[in-house]
Amino acid sequence: AAAFKLRGSNRLSWANFPKIALPILAIATVALIIARLPLMEIFPKEWLEAFLEATKDMLRIDWITLLTVAVAAPILEEVIFRGVVLDGFLKRYSPWTAIFWSSVLFGLAHMNPFQFISAFLIGVFMGWVYYKTKSLLLCIFIHFINNFIAFIPAFFIEGFETESSMDPASSFGSNYNYYLAVGISIIIIGFCIYLLRNIFEKDENQVIT
Repeated sequence: AAAFKLRGSNRLSWANFPKIALPILAIATVALIIARLPLMEIFPKEWLEAFLEATKDMLRIDWITLLTVAVAAPILEEVIFRGVVLDGFLKRYSPWTAIFWSSVLFGLAHMNPFQFISAFLIGVFMGWVYYKTKSLLLCIFIHFINNFIAFIPAFFIEGFETESSMDPASSFGSNYNYYLAVGISIIIIGFCIYLLRNIFEKDENQVIT
């Protein structure tokens, strides 16, 4: 059984949770943002251009949008997809089946193929964390980091969102730097998961009941 498992009303409590997990979760989330970039290139650029054109009026770069994307969305979506959907699936199916299908639903809820991939992958990571800890706050924390990091460059750099979406490698200066960053990020993700697994499963006597 996993240690530090928060149950019931404690799903929204930081009490007795190992705080060392927080920076590791943040690092893993940033690494995942970089590692998944090549997957966005599987779609034709014409599709992405059409999507960006259709949503440019909806995605205003201002403080209200930032608060909505980075604060409100993580709270609401985690309550629904990890707190209700995944929690319900875990009571009926095996852990990885529950995590997989809740992540698929999370991706589909974003209603476009580009966000489906990123939402699915971060959903799997948050689903694993929720399964191990039963902590909604940790999932909200990961979701906040993901949305904030994805949005904040566009907030300060005009045209960044469109340029980086069309050519992710341009953000790294060269293709070599881009793929090196992706490779290093994959290694970092693996190491972070290893550390988190040890933290979550350390000493069964510390399980919170």
